[in-house]
Amino acid sequence: MPKDEALWSLVDQGAVSVGNFLTAVILARTLSATQFGAFSLLFLALFSINTLHQSLVIYPLTLAVAQDSEAGGRQSTGRAIAHTGILWLPWLLILSAVLLALHRLDVMAGMTVAMLAWQLQEVARRALLASARARAAILPDVISYIGQAAILIALRPHTLNQVFLCIAATSAAALAWQLVVCRPAFTGIFHPEHTAQAWRLGKYSLAANILTMAMLQFPGWLLRSLGGLAVVGAYQALANLMGIANPIIFSMSNMLIPSIARASRTGPQQARRVMVRYGLRFGYLLLPCFLILALFPHIVMTLAYGSHSPYLGLAPLLRIIAFTFAVQYFATIVGAYEGGMSRPRSYMYSQVAGLILLITLGSLLMRLYGVTGAAYAGLIAASARLVTFVSLSRSADLALERQTVAAAS
Repeated sequence: MPKDEALWSLVDQGAVSVGNFLTAVILARTLSATQFGAFSLLFLALFSINTLHQSLVIYPLTLAVAQDSEAGGRQSTGRAIAHTGILWLPWLLILSAVLLALHRLDVMAGMTVAMLAWQLQEVARRALLASARARAAILPDVISYIGQAAILIALRPHTLNQVFLCIAATSAAALAWQLVVCRPAFTGIFHPEHTAQAWRLGKYSLAANILTMAMLQFPGWLLRSLGGLAVVGAYQALANLMGIANPIIFSMSNMLIPSIARASRTGPQQARRVMVRYGLRFGYLLLPCFLILALFPHIVMTLAYGSHSPYLGLAPLLRIIAFTFAVQYFATIVGAYEGGMSRPRSYMYSQVAGLILLITLGSLLMRLYGVTGAAYAGLIAASARLVTFVSLSRSADLALERQTVAAAS
């Protein structure tokens, strides 16, 4: 991938992550701890559903666009849009179950529209990124993500339904722009061969992401049962501050999977070189973020939430959160390598390892120490994922190299 494309991809992801970070901080400052806790669980539910959509639609789309011609990429984008519309119905059932569990059917309208608009916009955005056109995605993503934060500051909505309608509106505006740029072609959108290929690539990623979302959801729901929504809000206030690292982490992942997919045509050695090169490059960019959080946690919390925030007492835990995301960064590198090598099964096994430790040891820590225990539980789960990813990736590469040698002889 050209250096200027890597820069544009980083800028684009920066707009996405900055917008999400500002939204979370604005709501944490303006909502009560109980309201913010409710928003955190609802938004996490929406994010989880969109991640499942990513497995079945976005991941196959990324590989198809990265490896195909321009015309083939437009057809793949059209199929992804059609599949998104079909999958919206089962996702709606999952969302309804979550809202019933939280007794928050009042936000059904806002979250339903936000889910569809967000998913469709992500299809158009990822099609541009996979075809090395990140520059074209930047301005609409600024409208979508930074725009939603600006609207929340200006309107200061009083209900969570209004918050999700703001998210839906900016996503729809960005979608209209990005569709004009990526020009999807709606031909052969339900061809069985393409649907089977998407399922073949996405099924293991789907299983892995179900486990990932279980890991993300589990601490919040357990903390809610142990201490109520205010405790969930406090935990989310800590997690919010890692948003400053998200532009780099997500941008790296967005670039790595298609870049490794292209490099894999010549074998795993070239693909590994791509992984290491981008891993080091983005690691240098992340280092200042982690150092700031680890060395000056109280200052960071004060700047984000104010000098009278009820969350300031949790500032020392930012060090644990920062270290957790450092471990997660290395797991993301190896995970992107496995994704680019079309080995999504590794995701599933790595998430199984993390989830087992989170449910067993993590539950004990959260019951004993609350938010502090949740922070350490996240570190344990991330470490398990990294070790499993590295082990599986190395084994798969050795097997592939042996096959190559045997075929050559």
